[in-house]
Amino acid sequence: FFSLMARGELLKFYDEYSDQYRELLEEVEYRIPNWLRDQATFFHDGATGLDLGCADGMVGEVINGAITPERVQFTGADVSTKMVEACTRNANYVAAHQVDLSSGLSPELKAKQFDTVTAFGCLEFIENHSRLLDDISEVLKPGGHFLGSFELWTPPSDVDMFGAKKQLHTEDSVRRLLAALPQP
Repeated sequence: FFSLMARGELLKFYDEYSDQYRELLEEVEYRIPNWLRDQATFFHDGATGLDLGCADGMVGEVINGAITPERVQFTGADVSTKMVEACTRNANYVAAHQVDLSSGLSPELKAKQFDTVTAFGCLEFIENHSRLLDDISEVLKPGGHFLGSFELWTPPSDVDMFGAKKQLHTEDSVRRLLAALPQP
């Protein structure tokens, strides 16, 4: 996400919109919250979650507010300082870290284990997914879940968004990425 973004206009965009992020998601009709409410029933009381591209902590809020009657302990990671600040104000997160995910997870995050890792709205900004996906595999507890979104495009191509190259995929290219992950 992050090598290009950390120096570019896209980072500036997310920093500037950190206080208006929910309105932005409504404008683009972001569907992840509804999907989480309907599908991710495997969360349980006391579970731990790592939310990559955490923004203002919407994922933790949706899961703890709609799915479980108890609490999932979330840790957030985002490239935007302002988004990390917003996430730390969200009571559903025990911590949030500024991380350049294009280099993989930070040593601090790699030292932990999580029941679930989420990555919504950030994977398309990472040019080479192998290192990050390997790191995700390492921090997932046995039997853990990885929930991520990839923007799909046919044929595969890239799009420039505020100076950052957005990696678009086909369903087959996403399947190949995930098939390359180490199996438990």
